[in-house]
Amino acid sequence: MQNQNDNNIKEPSNSGGLSHEKSAKSIFSEDEIQDIVKGFVSAWVQGEVKIRFPDLEQHKDIAKKNNESIDDKEAMRREVNLKVEFADRIMLASSTGRATSEEQWKAISLLFQDILLYRSSDKIEGQFSKGSVSERLQRFEQSLDVTNELVKQLVDMHRQELGM
Repeated sequence: MQNQNDNNIKEPSNSGGLSHEKSAKSIFSEDEIQDIVKGFVSAWVQGEVKIRFPDLEQHKDIAKKNNESIDDKEAMRREVNLKVEFADRIMLASSTGRATSEEQWKAISLLFQDILLYRSSDKIEGQFSKGSVSERLQRFEQSLDVTNELVKQLVDMHRQELGM
């Protein structure tokens, strides 16, 4: 992943995900996108977030809007496929050992897209945060340690200047 100061947007690819090619500035870095997806997946796995996937009737309604005619069996197949694809993306994004870094990033990008689509459709129930509280506390403690060390160095320099 890129460092957080590198804010490159990813252009849509033919697969509907985000490509790995650099282009314009982005509001989120790759690390931030990864953190959002990680928070979402963690909350979903723990049951803190629920997704209302389209059900049998909704798949039939979607098909009808697209001038398709499908039966219950096809609607059920679409419902199951959608859930299986979502679970596969989580497995790939979680780096279960079978994914290359490119496949993993594609899965993370597609999950980010899923989050945006489901959130905009009001299909996500619950809250998820970017990173856990313990991770944020650890980062805060690390930055505090750095600050304390810098203050100590400044005090030592000042003492040396004063001959103390």
